[in-house]
Amino acid sequence: MRAGTAFQPSSASLPLELTWTAPHDCPQAAAVVARVEEILKGPPLSPTTVRAEGAIHRSSAARFDLELTIRTGEDEDRRRIDATSCSALAEASAVVIALAVDRARTSAQPSSPDAAASSSSAPEADAGPSIPKAPASAKPSPFPSSPPSPATASERALRFSVGLSPALDVGTLPHAAGGLILDTALRLRRLRVGLLGSAWLPQDVEFEPVTHAGATFTMLTGGAWAAYMFPIGPLSLGPTADVEATFVHLEGFGIRAPASSWTSWTTVVLGARFEARLTRWLALTARAAMTLPIDPPTFTLGPSSSSISLHEPSAISGRFSIGPEFVFP
Repeated sequence: MRAGTAFQPSSASLPLELTWTAPHDCPQAAAVVARVEEILKGPPLSPTTVRAEGAIHRSSAARFDLELTIRTGEDEDRRRIDATSCSALAEASAVVIALAVDRARTSAQPSSPDAAASSSSAPEADAGPSIPKAPASAKPSPFPSSPPSPATASERALRFSVGLSPALDVGTLPHAAGGLILDTALRLRRLRVGLLGSAWLPQDVEFEPVTHAGATFTMLTGGAWAAYMFPIGPLSLGPTADVEATFVHLEGFGIRAPASSWTSWTTVVLGARFEARLTRWLALTARAAMTLPIDPPTFTLGPSSSSISLHEPSAISGRFSIGPEFVFP
C-alpha cells in the first residue's frame, strides 16, 4: 500500500509545498516537513515558495528507491537515491529540501543597513541548515538519530549475483576451445567470493590420417573464485583468482578396441576482472586470465609399451570470457 499526500507546513513562515508518496510503513509528509523545520531552526523569511515532490517505492524486499524533484522559482533539481531503509531516504529528502529552502531564504535577505540590524536580533535565522540533536522537550523524530547515507547503505549491502559467460580457452586442450562459464558470487562492497563451473565443446584429435583413428577430448571444470574490485566511475576493475578441479574425458575412435577414461588435476587461475553496471540488477562482466595446471597428465592412446602421445596441456594457458551478470536484490 502507498500513501500520497500534498502537505503544507502549519507555519505559514515556511515557504514549502510538499507532495509526498511513500508506503504506509515509511515516514509520511508531516514527518518530513517537521524534520525540515527542525533542521532550519528558525522562520525562513523568503517570498519564494519551494515546491518539492518526493516518491518512495520498494524496489525489492530489502531496498527502497526515492525520486525527489525540487522547484524553486525557475530552477528545478531532480534526484534519484536508493537505500536499504525508507527512513534514511526520508531523512535525506528533509536535508535536501531544507538546503533548498535555506538557499531561497538567503537569496531573499535584504542588504540595507536597517534590515541587517533587524536580522542581527535573530541570529539563528541566518544559520545554515544543520542536523543537531533535537532538544529534550521536542517530539521524538521518526528518523534514526544517525541514519547512514544512501551511498553508504548501498555500499554495505550484501548482494548475490549469477553470471553466464561465453568463453575461450587456449592451451589446455589440443585446439582452442569454446565453452560456457556459470558463476555465482556474494558481493560485499568491493569483494566478490563465489563458485564457478564450466563446460567446453568436445574436440577430436586424429593421429592416423588414413584410418582417421584418434580420440575425443571433453573438458569440465569446477571450483571457487574471488576478486577485489576498484571502482572507476561506473566501471570496476580488479584482480581475480580461482582454484579449480579440471576434468578431461578421453575416448578413442577409429581403432580396434576403443576405450574411454577420465583424468583430473588441479588448476590455479590468475587474471583480471572487469565490471560495467548497466542497470541496478544487470552488469556486463569480462575476464582475462592465465591458467596454471598443477601436474597435468600427458594424454596417450594405446598400451603403455606402444602408446601414442596425443596431447600435453600447456604450462600456461589463456582464458577469456565476457557475458551478463544478474545481481540480486
